[in-house]
Amino acid sequence: MTMQHTAADRTPSKSVCRLHALAAGGVEADLLQSLEEEGADIGALDGALRTPLHMAAQANWVEGVRVLLDHGAVKNQQDREGRTPLHMTTSSDAAQKLLRNGA
Repeated sequence: MTMQHTAADRTPSKSVCRLHALAAGGVEADLLQSLEEEGADIGALDGALRTPLHMAAQANWVEGVRVLLDHGAVKNQQDREGRTPLHMTTSSDAAQKLLRNGA
């Protein structure tokens, strides 16, 4: 079972910022996956309580959304404003990927 994180769980760190930036930037999915395999926390929260999945969804990066979901990203984590990754995307493909995975 995947846990949702809260602000009290952790504060943003440089590694959190890097993973969020990679997810937002639409880098090669292999790089994102290798970071996760090296121990990067795909459920990490930034200062606005967004996860890398929020960032990939906001960037409409379907492949990044897929990689993060495949590695257990919490699909319904709410940010500081109550938005989930599904709320962040404007891509029908990314939205469908999230919905098919239970968002």
